[in-house]
Amino acid sequence: MKFSATSLLSLSILLISFSVLSADEKSVADRPGIRVIGEDDKGEPTITAYALSPDGKTLVVSSEDGLIQLLDVATLSVKKKIQDHRDWIAGLAFSPDGKYLASHNEGENHLKVRDLATGKVVEQYDTQESFSIQRMLFTKDGSKLIASDFDGYVYVWDRKTSELLWKKEDYVESLTMTPDEKYLAVGKNTLRYLDLNTGEQTKELEDFQGSLVDLSFIPQKTLLVAADSSCRGSKLHVWDMQGFGESVGVIDLGRGTSHFSDVVTSPDGRFFVSSDEEGTLRIFDTESRTQLNELPRLQRKGFKHLEMTPDGKTLIAGSRDERSRVYLIDLTKVFE
Repeated sequence: MKFSATSLLSLSILLISFSVLSADEKSVADRPGIRVIGEDDKGEPTITAYALSPDGKTLVVSSEDGLIQLLDVATLSVKKKIQDHRDWIAGLAFSPDGKYLASHNEGENHLKVRDLATGKVVEQYDTQESFSIQRMLFTKDGSKLIASDFDGYVYVWDRKTSELLWKKEDYVESLTMTPDEKYLAVGKNTLRYLDLNTGEQTKELEDFQGSLVDLSFIPQKTLLVAADSSCRGSKLHVWDMQGFGESVGVIDLGRGTSHFSDVVTSPDGRFFVSSDEEGTLRIFDTESRTQLNELPRLQRKGFKHLEMTPDGKTLIAGSRDERSRVYLIDLTKVFE
């Protein structure tokens, strides 16, 4: 996930004082179960990118000076520090086994993969000169690294051979893998499947009016949830992907509502969470597509990156504006 760079010299991870928040934000953030990280002792934002480990126990955060810190999710204590990048880090991603960390520095034309046990770079993948990371992920078997950038390219590398399998000029707003790992699902004005090994388009779906800003599969039910935002309002589409694109429900928030910015499904597939550009988080039941609850205007400029721990209890939400903070929300406590 990429955030705008700040002018700080170093990263200091602290639980922040809620005194910097608006009155509306205070009323939500004061609830039990919400922790916020990402400000120094002067009240300045610090985090440029973050990622949650596959086991949900470690949160990795980075700063513009190239410092990477691994935090214990339960206590927020620092488990490890890595300093190697020269400038601010714009993207982070864990390998599926949690042993490696991919990172991208805004001033470098390559991605690095580190062995977290030693902190050393063990893999490096070259990109085009103007590369600016948008999304980055590993395949579930760890054999491939995938990245997209804001210049409109998608890259797929084979980690065993370090070979670039394919590079495609194909601007996308959203990108994820299908559960069987045969395809990349990419979204913008259409939803398309790209063959993971060749990059060739195999399927296309047009069933919406705006831009698909995020995609999240629910493997247990062969469903795909897609956040669709346009000037005519925001919708969440739920498609049955077994038949590629049979609609099983549309959640329409109507005109005048803030645009969706991200969506994540719970590990057990029972519910999903959306965020919007005004900082409201909404929880929906997968089966009925009804809204269960919401946290209104938790963050003034909204969220752009949601992750969830494997037990489905903690939601990780990163802010999308220059005040880059990360919210850790205990879903079992916040609605008590």
